[in-house]
Amino acid sequence: SKELVGKGYDFSALWEGIKDLEIDDLRDNAEEYIDELIAKTLGRETTKDRVSNTFITPVSGEVYKSYGDIMDGFSKRTEKGVIYSFKVPGDIISSYNGIVKKIGEDEELGQYVSIDHEGGIETKYFYLEEVSVTLGQKVKQGEKIGRIISGNQENNGYLYFQILSTGEEKDPEEYIRLKQEVL
Repeated sequence: SKELVGKGYDFSALWEGIKDLEIDDLRDNAEEYIDELIAKTLGRETTKDRVSNTFITPVSGEVYKSYGDIMDGFSKRTEKGVIYSFKVPGDIISSYNGIVKKIGEDEELGQYVSIDHEGGIETKYFYLEEVSVTLGQKVKQGEKIGRIISGNQENNGYLYFQILSTGEEKDPEEYIRLKQEVL
């Protein structure tokens, strides 16, 4: 209104700040705030704390590509998980206790297993060459769920790993203390 204009506010600086905000960042901040509010109200850990205190890495290896935006040639795309590099052959293990929710084939990411860990947490394991579990099977933390056998010239295989909280992909490096050394 005219009153605001007359007060000398710097709206261009405000507008620049708003333009820099990412909708995904706002959503993530809102989700974290709601999770913290629920945790405090019910006297329990937040989802992130529960996962980081109990979940383990699914393979012995190193993070090859992190979660987030990456340049792919001239286009930008978002990596919605982390890619591990490890010596093959390698077993893929469940990050935590759960029930096998889905076993499938993705056009780009190959065979995968999805595990429901209750409380809105799900993990997905892609690029599997062998699947060692069945749909509906209960798995324990550290139990073999699959295997990757073949690799590149350096004998490295790759696992694409995702964590979802209430259906939304989250940065696994923020949720699990990703170990760089052999488990």
